Amino acid sequence: MEEKIILFYNQTYSEYWYFNGEDFPPGYTLAKGIQWVNDADVVVFFLPTLKVHADLKKRPGQIWVGWSTECEQHYPQYEDPAISSLFDLRMGYYRHYDIFTPYVYPRYEKFLRCCDGMQSKSGNMAMFISSPFNLSGRIDYLRDLMQYFPIDSYGRQMNNSRLPRDFGPPSKKNMLSHYKFTVSFENSIGPDYVTEKFYEPLIMGSVPVYLGAPNVDDYAPGEHCFINVRDYESPKILSEYLTYLLHDEDAYNAYFAWKHKPYKVGFQQLLRRVQQPLALRFVDAIEHYLSQQK
Repeated sequence: MEEKIILFYNQTYSEYWYFNGEDFPPGYTLAKGIQWVNDADVVVFFLPTLKVHADLKKRPGQIWVGWSTECEQHYPQYEDPAISSLFDLRMGYYRHYDIFTPYVYPRYEKFLRCCDGMQSKSGNMAMFISSPFNLSGRIDYLRDLMQYFPIDSYGRQMNNSRLPRDFGPPSKKNMLSHYKFTVSFENSIGPDYVTEKFYEPLIMGSVPVYLGAPNVDDYAPGEHCFINVRDYESPKILSEYLTYLLHDEDAYNAYFAWKHKPYKVGFQQLLRRVQQPLALRFVDAIEHYLSQQK
């Protein structure tokens, strides 16, 4: 069987790649570097960092995959039919995409059972926002909320706190476990765009105060596990509810009852969809596409 070459045309945000050559089954070879663009059978374009060269042309029979991890509001040009039609397959967080890659991982089945929230917490609300992206309006909302409710901000935005020792993501996650609430505001709002901002506090035993996807309930592991900003008319009214929870231990602890119950059916379905390794899901989508072309 002739091997198919898969090329990742451009780099992601960092040196970390979601795939490596060992992930793929026999018959597929992973290539990196645009010098392979004419030889590749499948070319994957990481849309958030993509800069298309004018002379880039699709070779006959070549499969182009558009890969999204950020909300499409950040790069609306790729939703233009003239451009989106160039992609044979789409990969990203949307449920209807050919290759579904949500911010849900198999390990969450176990991790979400940790930290039932009853542990002693010294802080009220933690916030880790460094990115200036603000299509959700989160910065203005939080500036108002901070007038009524104390927030310890460890990120670059409205910073007023420092981590005692900063080793990156592990330090952030550990700090969340010391707070009753966590600011979980997405940088933009769109259906299905539910990121690690929602899941990290759930894992660490802090209640997410969430602003983001209108269908976030579809991604929640349990009932009554987060506070949706959309349910409150103003930052002041939200602050009044948060203050009430600070003084009513039973009402606060009710936000962790889900950890001792089966996951919601919808979340169980999400877990099942991501059980298969991503590289195999990718190959299955390629093979399905090729079968449809015959």
